[in-house]
Amino acid sequence: MSRRRLLFMSCIGLALVGGITLSQPVPTESATLQSLLSEVRQLRQALQMTTVVAQRTQVTLYRLQIQGQAVARATQRLDDVRSKIGDAEFAKKRLVGLVEDMENLQSHTEDPRERINRELDLRREKKELEWRSSAEQQLRTTESEALAQVQAEQAKLSELQDGLDRLDKSLENVSQTRNSDLSANK
Repeated sequence: MSRRRLLFMSCIGLALVGGITLSQPVPTESATLQSLLSEVRQLRQALQMTTVVAQRTQVTLYRLQIQGQAVARATQRLDDVRSKIGDAEFAKKRLVGLVEDMENLQSHTEDPRERINRELDLRREKKELEWRSSAEQQLRTTESEALAQVQAEQAKLSELQDGLDRLDKSLENVSQTRNSDLSANK
């Protein structure tokens, strides 16, 4: 081939290639900017959602911590009351035994003066026994109240834990949906 012919064919080839290239849709600058703007908006929404979720999680964890402390205080109060009840029961049993012994001793006492002294001691011990019985009954009432308080605080704690579990499930679902969307876009 001659040089002229080769040059002519090259020009035609370049013209064809140029025509093919020009006929293909070329993304304009505007479309690219719109695409980038859309992606920035999506990223901003994702960041805002992440911030809200993080704040809600922190608030829930804080409330969970505070409620755990409330349960611990209520449980400690209940334990203290139960300990006092145990002490009161022991003291009452000791007094019941003492009163029985004093009654037995009084019934066997012949001396009238000694009998009067023992009668006074016996009355004093019976009054002490009545007072201890009354105090024990008050402690049992306090125990019932403390137990109800523990149960109420534990119910609140369980409710918060359930809320945290629901939040965790929700985050897991969002994460799976996002991962599916990202995989589909690739």
